Amino acid sequence: MPRRRRRPRRTAPDTKGRAILAALDGSPASERALREAIGLAVALRSELVLLHVVEDPAPWLPGAVDLHDEGERHRALADFGQVLLQRAADAAAGAGAKAERVQRKAGRVNIARTILDEAAARECGLVVLGSHGRRGLTPLPLGGDADGVVATATMPVLIVR
Repeated sequence: MPRRRRRPRRTAPDTKGRAILAALDGSPASERALREAIGLAVALRSELVLLHVVEDPAPWLPGAVDLHDEGERHRALADFGQVLLQRAADAAAGAGAKAERVQRKAGRVNIARTILDEAAARECGLVVLGSHGRRGLTPLPLGGDADGVVATATMPVLIVR
């Protein structure tokens, strides 16, 4: 009789007393990551840091906000992020997780660096983010921002597809 292969045990990183940062962008993968982060925060009794990073899209990219003024474009994206963060905070509260909403502008650094800087500043024990597996002109294994986070993180990272 063939031996059954054992499934690897799923273990969570030691985040006891440390916050879990969930980076959100409104994508379906980000929504799935939020659900995972909320579940972990509840199970581990950790605080949840909900982060939205505002990045101005290049005006020539498809899907870019159709506003000509850079300040107006940034305000529209920031407003979108505030709505996104409020919905995420409501979902966390509904599940019994304590959550803090944070919005940052990427500025001259990339989104991955902004995510990791915020996680380090808050001494988070885990970063959770979604990945759709594509970004820019060539597909990357996880997606540009997720690859950047995984490549340079000094804390555990959970990628949700």
